[in-house]
Amino acid sequence: MGEVQTTSELIKKELGIEKLASASKEAIIGNLKIEQIIKIADLKKDDIGAKLFKDNVKVIAGVCMSCGILIEGKSPVEVIDEINKGTYDDKINSKVTTLSSEEVQKQKDETKKYKESLEKMKARKDEEQMQKKESAKK
Repeated sequence: MGEVQTTSELIKKELGIEKLASASKEAIIGNLKIEQIIKIADLKKDDIGAKLFKDNVKVIAGVCMSCGILIEGKSPVEVIDEINKGTYDDKINSKVTTLSSEEVQKQKDETKKYKESLEKMKARKDEEQMQKKESAKK
């Protein structure tokens, strides 16, 4: 039997990134589609073990909340609320997990932009810290 992947490994794989945000307030680093959340929830269903598959999907959305991932361009909290209201019931109940090639390309482009934004933010923080150190020396 194959090695079990963690939820964060599966999220990184879906986004094609190497690292998740260390804190959700750090920055947004990716945007998953609901189909990808469903796919991960299906892969992790035995580990999560919720009675309802819909609850597994909400657990995966909760993980996204803690590592800087949007879902459908929204905060995971908002998506969990929509799941509770039945917005994604058709896709969840039929376990829709595929994306069109256009959606995949759009996601790759978005992820690249998030990564560039995160790198710029980190560079600004590093520069601010250097300036503070220089000011402290004077």
